[in-house]
Amino acid sequence: MSEHSPDTELMRENESHPHTRPVQLLYATKGFARVFWGIFVALLLFAGIASINFKMYVYLPSYILGTLTVYWGLTYLHAVGPLTPDWLKRIRIAFTAVFLQIYFSPFVYWWEKSPHGNYFMCNILALAFVTFWLLLTLNQLVRDLAIALNDRAFRAEAQLCVWSVVLLAILPLAGITAFGLYAMIKYSTTLYSVLLLPGTSLVPHWIYGLFLFPFTFTMVCAWKAQNRCLEMLRGVAEVPPPRAHGHSGR
Repeated sequence: MSEHSPDTELMRENESHPHTRPVQLLYATKGFARVFWGIFVALLLFAGIASINFKMYVYLPSYILGTLTVYWGLTYLHAVGPLTPDWLKRIRIAFTAVFLQIYFSPFVYWWEKSPHGNYFMCNILALAFVTFWLLLTLNQLVRDLAIALNDRAFRAEAQLCVWSVVLLAILPLAGITAFGLYAMIKYSTTLYSVLLLPGTSLVPHWIYGLFLFPFTFTMVCAWKAQNRCLEMLRGVAEVPPPRAHGHSGR
């Protein structure tokens, strides 16, 4: 076999991460694909803010279907096993964030009915923090995958996405929340008036547009993670078994 043949290159690539088995790549492919579509569906449905009524007692926003799809993807990623030392720990953190998203989701409906209620507004802010916490963890999982695959370029991209969630979502939201609480106490008003109500809001509304970027970056990372695993699976399938050396007797 030629030293520079395609088969040789594929075998070398697979030997660079010998602890990643094909079944792990398969589960990771399915998991990140569902994470991508879950975020996509959640964003689309969130724009409509339709509600699902369960027996007239609990109202869940329709975007929860996207959250459940992300949860479905996480079950596949959990089945991958300990891909890195922190892999399963991050999966548990992501599961916790998903459950908290479901817990806080009814407050979207209640807040729409009473937007000036500070209790409901605080729970909406908590929902936002949990959502960005989930995005952060998902990007960290992509980075862990890149580490397991020994892909430095992909790891750098995933690290940039991790920082994008921190710099464009978590830190701005923390600052907005702290400022809103301070202004609410100082001016004896509501969080909604300080943060969102047109005409009285003290926060420029363009800042909230920054929150869309981490969602987009996370979707790109998840899609690339899926494609990278597919490439590796194709490589495993295409590499022929090693040829026997020596002369066969007749």
